[in-house]
Amino acid sequence: MREFASRFGRAAVDMPVTVRTDRDSFPARSANIGMGGLFVTTEHPFPVGAHLTLELELPQHPEPISLVGEVRWILERDGQAAGMGMRFVDPPVAATVSIYGLLQGLDPGAH
Repeated sequence: MREFASRFGRAAVDMPVTVRTDRDSFPARSANIGMGGLFVTTEHPFPVGAHLTLELELPQHPEPISLVGEVRWILERDGQAAGMGMRFVDPPVAATVSIYGLLQGLDPGAH
């Protein structure tokens, strides 16, 4: 997976994500993550361009990290929304370091 993450910028990582708006929040899951963003699996995506607060529960990390993400694209399967591709917007240095550590620590033999 490390080779995948370094060559393509994302690695398959299933983890809890809390998506927050100004008025609400809901639980979701990630399907993959990279230094620049992640894919959030959800049946209720937000419009492209929407900025949302994301709280990521990184494996091996004691507390969730919080950052802003922008919806860049929506994935639909069989006419149903399956999720949204998100780009991190000005991520804090601590969040960037945590995500980098996660990607570097992945087992390259795992699928």
